[in-house]
Amino acid sequence: MNILNKLTIKHLTMNKKRTIVSIVGIILATALMVGIGLLLSTFREMMIDDIIAYNGDYHVKYSNIDESKINLIKNNTNVDSFYYKESLGFSKIENPENESKPYYQVYEASQSYLENLKLISGNLPTKKDEIVISNHIISNGGVDLKVGDTITFNLGKRYSEGYPLDDISNNQYIEDEYLENITTRTYKVVGIVSRDVLEDYSCPGYSVFTILNNETVNKDTIYVKFKKPNETVKVSEALAITLGLEKRNNTFYEMSYNDDLLSMYGVSKYDNLLGGMAGMLSIMLVLVSVACIIVIYNSFAISVMERKKQFGLFSSIGATRTQIRKTVLFEALIVSLIGIPLGILGAYIGIGVVILIMNNLLENIMEIKLHLCTYPLFLIIPIIFMIITIFISALLPARRASKISPIEAIRLNDDIKIKGKKVKSPKFIQKIFGIEGDIAYKNMKRNKKKYRITVVSLFISIVLFISFSGYLTYMFAGTNSYMSIPNFDIQVSYSDVTNMDLINQIKKHSEVDEYADYNILTFSTTTDFRSMYTSKMKEYITNKEVILSDNILILILSDETYNAYLKKIGESQSKPILYNNYNGIVYSDDSRKAYKFNKYKDKIIDINISNYIYDEQLQDSNLNTISNLNDYYITDMDFLSLESFASSLEPIIIMNNDQAKENNLIGNGIGNGDNNFFLCIK
Repeated sequence: MNILNKLTIKHLTMNKKRTIVSIVGIILATALMVGIGLLLSTFREMMIDDIIAYNGDYHVKYSNIDESKINLIKNNTNVDSFYYKESLGFSKIENPENESKPYYQVYEASQSYLENLKLISGNLPTKKDEIVISNHIISNGGVDLKVGDTITFNLGKRYSEGYPLDDISNNQYIEDEYLENITTRTYKVVGIVSRDVLEDYSCPGYSVFTILNNETVNKDTIYVKFKKPNETVKVSEALAITLGLEKRNNTFYEMSYNDDLLSMYGVSKYDNLLGGMAGMLSIMLVLVSVACIIVIYNSFAISVMERKKQFGLFSSIGATRTQIRKTVLFEALIVSLIGIPLGILGAYIGIGVVILIMNNLLENIMEIKLHLCTYPLFLIIPIIFMIITIFISALLPARRASKISPIEAIRLNDDIKIKGKKVKSPKFIQKIFGIEGDIAYKNMKRNKKKYRITVVSLFISIVLFISFSGYLTYMFAGTNSYMSIPNFDIQVSYSDVTNMDLINQIKKHSEVDEYADYNILTFSTTTDFRSMYTSKMKEYITNKEVILSDNILILILSDETYNAYLKKIGESQSKPILYNNYNGIVYSDDSRKAYKFNKYKDKIIDINISNYIYDEQLQDSNLNTISNLNDYYITDMDFLSLESFASSLEPIIIMNNDQAKENNLIGNGIGNGDNNFFLCIK
C-alpha cells in the first residue's frame, strides 16, 4: 500500500463523523436499491407459488401421446419430470347440487401425478380398485363421501344430439347431453385431496383419481417439467418433433405452455415482451441511481473540500494528478467495502420486517403468504448499479481534486470569492424573511458553488419524484393492459329477473362506489361498415388478414347506467350509441403487440339489425330484418366494464330498455341472450 493510500485511511479514521455519514449514505442507498430487488424477488416467488397453486407446476402440456412414445419423454435428457392421466369417462351424480357440474370424471393417473395432489386425509391409491376424491365434491357438489366408503360408477362418454363431446376439461355441460357406452366400475375411497389445480372450473365433472398401473395405454395429457426452464421453448419444440406432433402454421396444436409460470422464469416466445419488462426494471434502477448519486456525491464533494489543502501539499511534493485522483477513488473503495455489505444486510432486515407486517395486515386477503426470497439476478443487478453509482459519485470530486494547485489550496480562495463591490439583495428578501433572510441571501451570493449543489439536489429530487410517480402510473396501466385486468371488482351474472330486490340491495350497498348493469343480445347485420372504417382499422384488418363476422352485439343498459353513460359522453337526448373503440392484443410472428384505435369515422350510415329464422318447409334459415338504426351517437368513451368488449371487432350498439323495445330487439336475441344479465361493481 503506497503512502497516499495510508494517509487516506488515516484521514478517514481521524474524521470519524464525516466517514460515518458517508458510510451511512452508502448503506441507505444500497439498502434502497437491493430492497427493490428483494421485493421483486419476493413478489415473483409469491406469484410463482400462486400460479402453481392454480395452474400446476408443469412447463409444457402434450396431448394425445401414443403409449409407444412415453419412453421418448422419459429418456429425454432435458426432461426433469413428467406426469400424466387418462380419463375413463363420466358418471352421473345423483341429485347434484351444482347443475352445471353433474358428473364425476374418473381418471387413471401416474404415481407422479397423484403425488402432486394435496392429500387432506387418508392415503393415495395403490391399487386399481382404490380412488381418492377431492373435497370440492363434498363442498360444492353436496356429495356425502368419506374415507372407507365404496362407490360404483356407471362410466360413459358424453353425447349431444348423437354427436360425441370431447371429454376435455374445459368442455362445458350442455343441457340436453347424455352418456353412452356405459361400463360399471366399483372403487373404495382411500383418501380425500384438495381440488386438483389442473381441473378446469368449467369442467362438467369433479375429478376423482385411481392409480394407473398399466402404462401401455394412450394418455389424455402428459405434463412435462424441464431441467432448465429458460430453455423451455427450444427443448419443448424439439421434443414435439421427436414425438411426431403435427405442426400447422408454425404451431404445434397438441402442445401448450404454462405461460403464466414460464413468464415468471423470464421465458416467453414473445421477445418484445421480455425486452419491455427488462426496460421497465432498468428505468426504475436508473431513477433510484440518480437520487443516490446526489446523496453520495455531496459526501465526497465535502470530503474533497476538507482535504483541499492536503491535496495541494501532495501536489507541491510531486504527486501527479492521477495519484491524487486515485486517492479519492481509494477513499470511495474503502467506504464502499464497509457500506455495501451493511446496506445488503439492512435491505434483508428492512424488507423482512416489511414482509412480516404485510403478512399480518393482509392475513385475510392473501391466500399465499409472502416469504423473503432472493432471486440472484435481482440481487446482482442492484449491486452492480450501486458500484457504478459510487464510482460516478466519487469520480467528479476526484477529477476536481486532481486539478487543485498548491497556491490555490493554501489560499482557499476558490470556494468563497470576495468582490470589491458591495453584495446587494433585493428589498423583498428583507421584507419577507427579515434580516436573517438578507444575510442568508448574501452568503449564497458569495458562496455560489456550495449552494448550487443544494439547489440542483432539490431540483433533481423533485424531478425524480414526479418521474417515478409517472413511471409507476404507466407501469401499473401497462400491467393492467397486459394482464387484461378489468376495471371493476366483482361481476354478478344472473338470469332470474323476478327477484330484483337482491340485485337492488347490492347496488345500494354502502361499499359500492360505482356499478353498471346490462343485458347482452347477439344479432346479425347486413350493413357493410367498411365505409365507416378509419384508416387504422382498414390497415389492421388488411395486415392481420382478419375475417369479419356478420354479428352485431347489443348491450341493453339499465336506465341508471345508460343515463350516467349519456351524461359522460356529453349528450342529453336519448339515442342508441355506437361504441367506437378497439383495444386488443395480437400474438403473431413471435411477437406481442397492443393495438388501440377508433374503428369508425363520424360518418353515419343506416345500421341493419337482423336475425335468422328457420323455415321448416325449406329446411333452411332466412335472414329477417328486425330494425334499422339511422340516428345514433358515436363515442369511444367507456363505462364500467365496457372496455371488456373493446377487443371485439364486431359492431357494438348500446341502448336502454325502452330503445330496445322500440326496435323490437327484446325477445329476438340469439340463444338465451334475453336472460343474460350482468352487474359489474366497483
